[in-house]
Order: sequence, then C-alpha cells, then structure tokens
Amino acid sequence: MSLLEVPTYCQNFRTHFRAGTGRQDTGGGQKPWNRSAFLTAYEAAIKDLSAKGAVVSDRTLRDWLNEKKTVCPQRGQYDVVVHVFFWGAVSRDRTAFDEAWVAAQETTYKPRNPPLAARAYEPLGDRPVTEDWELTRNDVEEGVATLDLHAPPRHNDPDLFHLRATLSLAEWKDEVGGIAVRMHLREAYLRLGEQHCQIESKAEPERAAWHGRILRVTGTEQAAMGDVLDHDLVATMRRTAADKGPKVTMEVRSRRLDLAVVPEDPAHAVTPLREKLL
Repeated sequence: MSLLEVPTYCQNFRTHFRAGTGRQDTGGGQKPWNRSAFLTAYEAAIKDLSAKGAVVSDRTLRDWLNEKKTVCPQRGQYDVVVHVFFWGAVSRDRTAFDEAWVAAQETTYKPRNPPLAARAYEPLGDRPVTEDWELTRNDVEEGVATLDLHAPPRHNDPDLFHLRATLSLAEWKDEVGGIAVRMHLREAYLRLGEQHCQIESKAEPERAAWHGRILRVTGTEQAAMGDVLDHDLVATMRRTAADKGPKVTMEVRSRRLDLAVVPEDPAHAVTPLREKLL
C-alpha cells in the first residue's frame, strides 16, 4: 500500500469536478462544476440520502480541490459525493473512483475496529441459526412497501454472516379529493445501518444496485408486484467486535417522484391528483 494512492483519489475527484461529471446544463450538455453549484447539488443529495451527518463547508470543498493537500472525504461524505457525480450510473470511471477512495482510506485512516484474531473452527454448513439472532420489526402500517431481514445461515467463517432481505411492493388504494386512486412505488431505497460489524462485500440481486450505503430497488409498472426481493443476498457482513454481537438495521425510503398515482377512472388526470396527494 503506497501513500501515492491518496493523491490518486484526490486527483480523480478534481478531474471529475473540472469535467462536470453528473452535471447537466439546460441545453442538455455537460459543463464544469464550480464550488457554489457543487455545494448546492451536494445539499440536495444529502436530502435524497437522508445523510444529515455528511454536511461539508465551502472550506472543506476547497481542501478537496487544493492540489497541495491530500484531504479525502469520510464515509458518509463520500456516499454523497458519489451520488452527485455518478447517481444511478455504473461505469469504469465509477469503479476507479471507488477503488481509489477505498485505497486512500486504508492508507490514511486506521480502522476503528481491527480484524478479529484468527481462531480455529469447524465448518458448520449453510443452515439457519435463528436461535443466535433476535429479529425485530418496527410497527408500521402495511401499505406500498414491506421489508423483512432474515436470520442468516451459519457461515464457514465465524466472523462473517450473510444479510438477506425480502422487499414486497404492493398497490395501496385510497381516495384523493373524492377520487379513487391506486398507488405504488416505482423505486425504493434501502438504507443500511450496522453496529459492531461492517460490509465485507455487496451483492446486487436483479432489479437492485448499491449506491454507497443505499440499495436502490426498482419496482415494476404492473398492478400486482409482489416480492421484488425474496430472501435475496444483499451483503456479506464481517463482525468487528469479539465481545459484542452485531446489529444490523435496514429501512425503506422513497422519494416523492417515485410514487405512482393511478386514478381508477381513466377520465381523471394524473398530475392534479399527484400534486394534491403530495
């Protein structure tokens, strides 16, 4: 591992900033970022990701752009930066950007929780062990989305476990201004939280893609959608504390524009209904 990997990330950031990556002007073209425009887009991305702890100042941005400094964003800030530059896109540039940041973090910062010491164990196979896990679920009224995490099966490495999820998207019937409507989500965003563990690797089921710490799941336009995720593997987690059990949370979030509103009577216009509902 070389300290050159820190300048590599910083140079990548400056390159995308100057190229205007992710920025579109009104004419449909791309133009370079300036600090004001980037910070405005960054603040909007914070709202999209609900990443309130990732706020940056103009001074911080100047440090990121200063060629005489090697200042890298922390985890939460990096998720927002990626959202601004590459939202919804998977490319070689995005992969190189991720790899450079990971290398910079490993070089610059010591992990809060060092890897657990290796220990002898017997292979346990891939069978469920619900007795080792306490599954809890917030009391919510079932509507357009229902999310469940599942007790992981035993892993041959005792410090790793698989995180599996089921996400069901469904229609919700209601009335808006006396007009019967059907609603469903076109997309949902699953935000991962963890304690005493960290992501070892990510998995992307069909119709799902990771963006930082957010798993973006795409629904369908069909009336009966059912399980978009069905006991699907979404990540492999590594325990980071020998004396404390891991805790994993995942919550469903969505944007207003992801809510489809369909009137039962096709004679009614959709746009006024959406505006009244939202």
